Amino acid sequence: MNKNQNKNQNNNQNQSNNLVWAGTLVNTHGIKGELRLLTNSTNIDDEFKIGTKIIVEDNEYTIAKMRKHKSFVLLTFENITNINEVISLKNKKLYLYKNETDVYLTDFIGYDVINQDNIKIGIVNSFLNQGSYESIEVMLKNKKITNIPFINEFIIKIIEKDKKLIVKIPEEFFN
Repeated sequence: MNKNQNKNQNNNQNQSNNLVWAGTLVNTHGIKGELRLLTNSTNIDDEFKIGTKIIVEDNEYTIAKMRKHKSFVLLTFENITNINEVISLKNKKLYLYKNETDVYLTDFIGYDVINQDNIKIGIVNSFLNQGSYESIEVMLKNKKITNIPFINEFIIKIIEKDKKLIVKIPEEFFN
């Protein structure tokens, strides 16, 4: 990495609360410094547009090029022109700066999941991209895991100040 890539390292450590995980740089692509990003993002064109600043390994980079290729997003960063400059980024997590108005599924990890009878049934453990919709993975009180589609049919209310999701789910989700 060159000096320009390291200049923001200390600033970024202080901003870690303002970051959201956006994917993993799983490999390089070609010899011109392009990287393959595996992401669950449903908003690729906006989140990875040219000029967007991202964080990898506490270093800030600016996206110079973005294109979609198969199930990947291919990224090139400003001032990076060959594979030797990005090989160390392989298998590293990529983070985006979070806007205060944006809501991400990762924000709900750790939230209590409450049924319509106001009974806690579990805690949001993770999330999954099911293709046509997202779902939350819930660790139930009996330590079993269930997935609940993150759609209006199942998620009745989100109470951010209390870190609670109110859900309407059939009994089959518990068996």
